[in-house]
Amino acid sequence: MSLLYHVNMYLEFLILACTIYILAPDIEKWYADFLETEKGKECISEFDQVLPDYKGISKIKKIDSILWSIR
Repeated sequence: MSLLYHVNMYLEFLILACTIYILAPDIEKWYADFLETEKGKECISEFDQVLPDYKGISKIKKIDSILWSIR
């Protein structure tokens, strides 16, 4: 692969990393706020009922799993 390709991939990675770094506090707050709502509690409860073998994973991972499954 060409050097230009590798430079482009590296720059895309840096942009993604910077975006995640900038947005992380907002994302953490969104999860914390959502988990306090009735809908958030309902999602966790339903996840635990449907997938009882995965009760040990974090609530954030459970919500993440739900969000990824509906995208």
